[in-house]
Amino acid sequence: MKRRFMAILLAGGLALGLSGCGGNSGSTTTSVPVATSTEESDVPEEGENTEEVAQESEAEEESQSEETEIVEPEISEPEVVTESEAPTIDIDTSALLTTHVVEYEDQDGYTIRETCRLSPIFREDDAETMYALWEVLGNDVADFPSEESLYGASYLLRDARDTCSCNKLEYIIGTYMIENLTEGFPITPDNPRTYAGQLATKHVSTTDQEHDATAADFFNVRSVVTIMQPSGAVCCGEQDAVIFGKAKMDSDIWGPCTFFIALPNGTTPNRPDGYRYDKIPIILSSHVYFYSDYDAFELTYFED
Repeated sequence: MKRRFMAILLAGGLALGLSGCGGNSGSTTTSVPVATSTEESDVPEEGENTEEVAQESEAEEESQSEETEIVEPEISEPEVVTESEAPTIDIDTSALLTTHVVEYEDQDGYTIRETCRLSPIFREDDAETMYALWEVLGNDVADFPSEESLYGASYLLRDARDTCSCNKLEYIIGTYMIENLTEGFPITPDNPRTYAGQLATKHVSTTDQEHDATAADFFNVRSVVTIMQPSGAVCCGEQDAVIFGKAKMDSDIWGPCTFFIALPNGTTPNRPDGYRYDKIPIILSSHVYFYSDYDAFELTYFED
């Protein structure tokens, strides 16, 4: 150990001596690195215990290694969320969909039952829940038409946007099914029948303070309906009622098919709350019309 200390001192003194000579001659000095090799110091003196020196040297090397060891920072891997672990919205269809049923006897004596399940009215801010319900009912969100395509499907919808300040759309999602309950007279491919399912509002007077007559008119005339059928999406606009298309029945049950209704809405100074589609009396049936005595129902707006 003494020899190692002396070797370092001698090397340092030599460097200082060389530096001093160079300074006196005025020439450019060159820095000489100090030798720190331990090769010479590792040679044991005569008579010294070789094994003890080796162990001491090894311990010092381990100590120096520990001092100079570079500790790499721990980098946590980014958490990967698989599709099955991705957060989803739990949809309770029984809570979101209200069921409306009507039975009647048609002009030929067939007893018909229509069943319609309707969601609350969704605003644009409710899109996440609306799309989740659309998927739960067995549809692809990619099949939900864009606003641009809906406006392109209906001149009256565009007119509501451009002349009535209706720059927003509201939606209702539902399912529709029709059944033949007539005993002894089944509907078959050899005996088909066709029914046109529809939703419509009862007549609302402009003086009616309880209901929104303009919203009722918009519901009947300016709405656009998209029906999901086995052949694909069918868009119906510019009708005198919300039409589910013609149910061409070749068996006693048709459907259920999924549909959605797009309704125009917006605010004006006279209508700061917009048009109130929750204040219109709606009737269901392919057999009844605006002035029907059938019981009407009203919808509500979705509340998260």
